[in-house]
Amino acid sequence: MNCYEISRNVFVQRLSAIWIKFRYVIIVIITSGCYAGILFNQTFPFSEGWYTYYAQCINNGQIVYKDFDYLFTPLYINLISLITKVFGYKLIVLRFIGIIFFCLIACIVFMILKEVFSQGISCIASITAVFFLQSEVCQVFYDYVRLMDIFACLTILFLVKAVKRFNQKPYIYLFASGISNALFFLVKQNMGILFCIYVIILLICLNVVLSLKFKSIRKTLGCFLLGFIIPIIITSFTMMINGSFVYFFKQTGSDAIAAKGGILAILFGWIKNNRISFLNSMKFSVLLLIILVFLYIINKKFLPENKEGKRLDNLLSYIYACITIITIVIFARSESIATSINGYALLSPYSVFLVVFPIFCMLVIHVIILKVKKQLITNKELIFIVITGSYFAISYGCGMSGGLAEGQATIGVAFIVSLLLSSMDFKWARVPKCVVVMLCFWVTIQSAEKKMEYTYNWWGLDESNFWDSGRLSDDIEILEGIALSEETLNAVETIYRVITDNTTENDSIYCFPQIPIFYSICNRTDPGVRAKVQWFDVASDSSIQQDISVIEKNPPRAILIYETSEYAYSSHEKAFRLGEISATRKMKQFLLDYACQHGYTFYGRITSTKNNHFLLYYNESENYEQTYSFLGDGTMNSPYIIENENDLLELKKSVDYGNDFSGVYFRQTKDIDLSSVENWKPIGEFMSGMYFGGIYDGGGHVIRNLHCLDGGDCGLFGQLGGIVCNLGIVDSYISGSCVGVIASHSIGENAMVINCYTDTEVRGLRAGGIVDDFAGSIYNCITNSQCHGIEYAGAVSYDNGSVKNVFALAENISSEIINSYGNSDVKYTTKDYFESRNLVQILNEEIRKINECKIYFQETGETYNENMSLSYAEWMSKIDLIPWKNVQNSYPVFDTK
Repeated sequence: MNCYEISRNVFVQRLSAIWIKFRYVIIVIITSGCYAGILFNQTFPFSEGWYTYYAQCINNGQIVYKDFDYLFTPLYINLISLITKVFGYKLIVLRFIGIIFFCLIACIVFMILKEVFSQGISCIASITAVFFLQSEVCQVFYDYVRLMDIFACLTILFLVKAVKRFNQKPYIYLFASGISNALFFLVKQNMGILFCIYVIILLICLNVVLSLKFKSIRKTLGCFLLGFIIPIIITSFTMMINGSFVYFFKQTGSDAIAAKGGILAILFGWIKNNRISFLNSMKFSVLLLIILVFLYIINKKFLPENKEGKRLDNLLSYIYACITIITIVIFARSESIATSINGYALLSPYSVFLVVFPIFCMLVIHVIILKVKKQLITNKELIFIVITGSYFAISYGCGMSGGLAEGQATIGVAFIVSLLLSSMDFKWARVPKCVVVMLCFWVTIQSAEKKMEYTYNWWGLDESNFWDSGRLSDDIEILEGIALSEETLNAVETIYRVITDNTTENDSIYCFPQIPIFYSICNRTDPGVRAKVQWFDVASDSSIQQDISVIEKNPPRAILIYETSEYAYSSHEKAFRLGEISATRKMKQFLLDYACQHGYTFYGRITSTKNNHFLLYYNESENYEQTYSFLGDGTMNSPYIIENENDLLELKKSVDYGNDFSGVYFRQTKDIDLSSVENWKPIGEFMSGMYFGGIYDGGGHVIRNLHCLDGGDCGLFGQLGGIVCNLGIVDSYISGSCVGVIASHSIGENAMVINCYTDTEVRGLRAGGIVDDFAGSIYNCITNSQCHGIEYAGAVSYDNGSVKNVFALAENISSEIINSYGNSDVKYTTKDYFESRNLVQILNEEIRKINECKIYFQETGETYNENMSLSYAEWMSKIDLIPWKNVQNSYPVFDTK
């Protein structure tokens, strides 16, 4: 045998030894790495890149907290700034970091589990858990919560090792857990400090349970707290040197708490807000708990066959990993195969919580009973408490950010899987064990498919699926190597081209609210604002208000607005502002008004996927003088005033500029004559994508001489997404295809026409005296309009929405198809009835019911009033309805006296 063969044999033997010792860790790394490697460079969600721009600001000399706002602790933001300083700002670099993060989490979870379970079981459970983790569709692989997960899992690992050796000087592990808990805290403060409190309570209880002396409590707590304090002292000292410590303390403390709505809302609000999710998960959770209790009882009666059980676990783990990798590869190549498994999900973060938390409680009670009876308490029981208690602390901290998430359920999923499989080591349980592994495989591939199909979804912001993303950008350096869908690429390149063509590198632009990545894409900076990201709970109200003044003093050459859904605004305001308007909404409205009224050119709406839209404005002349402004503030107490034709035309122009005025109040204070407008173009023309989403209160006044002769879809409003109330339209003529005097179309079910009347001439294919093609609600309205339609004619000429207490004069309605009156809930009356006091009484009785319902809700908090047979709705609090009066020999009108 020559030297070469000897060296080769030695190498093979060493490689074999490494494989035998680390084979399960290698399996976990390969499986998780394969999955992350396939997905890592696909798709581009527009809210990615917060930290890329933060890093640019830091690397350009700005100091976090001191020069710009950041409501989290500083570890992650400084890590990203370091990485980008070394490797540049290409997102592909951070995507590679994401693979490392993902594999690290999988390895650490495996190491936690193998302290109490077999390596085969730990392998299966850790793979299942991390795939479930990444099914969270609002996270990318390198997101800050993934770094937080690494330190959270590391803390648990060191705690488990410490408890396992608690009677044998566990101080080095406690010190290490303190350091990792501090790093956990330095990524996200609320979850890190909550976990620290949990560890302190845990260590005190462990010392008591194990009957150790006070000296032991002092040592164990001292080691943990020493490890916890050192990174925080180093970080604090660094911030004191650069002058950011005072700002840090305020922003991560009072500002962060205020952004979340206060300490009580943070601690307990999420439980109430997510009660339905808990209830929906209850049945599955109870079933799983019953199964686990049953297996526990069975294990008391049957001795487990450990050797055969471990051999089966090992075999199953190999098969499980191999089939998972093969399936993921197949999914990546075939969308039809992948989406064929899309169905009912076995697990949710809420079902995991409802299983693991009761187990934690039962374990604690069990240990207390053993302590009272002075019976033996095993390390395994204590480690189970550490794992389940850690999961509870992490999940509760996650819940405080809005609700439970798949990402923070990792340890819970891993524990449930491990407990199930380890409880099936008796002989006749081999088949059920294989079934459980198959279910784990199903959860794993469902999680993978979910992330491929729904690559990103966060407050309505979504992204194309994995299979549609195959286009690379040739122009945008920061996106090099990232595969995008054709729609996303077109949107990004359009924004890039328009901004770079109409601004210089020395010009500032402003990107709102959660899209700072476009600063990096376009190689531009902001106007000097403090809140680089203006999202509701990551920017303080005071900073956003201050930034409005900054923009007024230093106007950006271009303004890019991502059209965040109204649901996101209202949900955050309800959760964190007790329904009050947020500073984020105020900034949005300021930007839309500013762009329309200060000489900006509106490029248009840029659309990517179905739910992704941008509004882009740029100023060519650098003249920012104000051209027009409404009186008022746009709030309920100080609405924008509409008192003449110019105000109404300015409202139309603003909507054409993309300003939907969602949540904004208008009030008409005088009758308006539009006779000087030869051909009125509707506010929010149909198919333009623009619509009015605010509240327009006519104040009991009328609009007259509205002439809309477009021939298309006509009315005062083309597309209505908000509320119109207390308005009359008279002495007008409207002719077209799909005609509705007040609105020809609606945007969704939230559009409403309430307490209005019309008296005009309407002609069209469909002629609506009030509305046409309306999916919203029409309530307490009348029309005296003469409506002639080819297909349909009536008060509501297309039967599509909710109609209540709406009246029309029957003799004024005619269609070329007999009895084609549109919505059948409209009441068509005689002339005598239309002019009678009875109609006025019916209209006013409905207003009385609404007012009583509002008062009843304010006094009791109950939405349904049995006496009124009416349910309270949010719109009732937004408007005050004007009563009606009777005019002799005429129809009812508003009583404005």
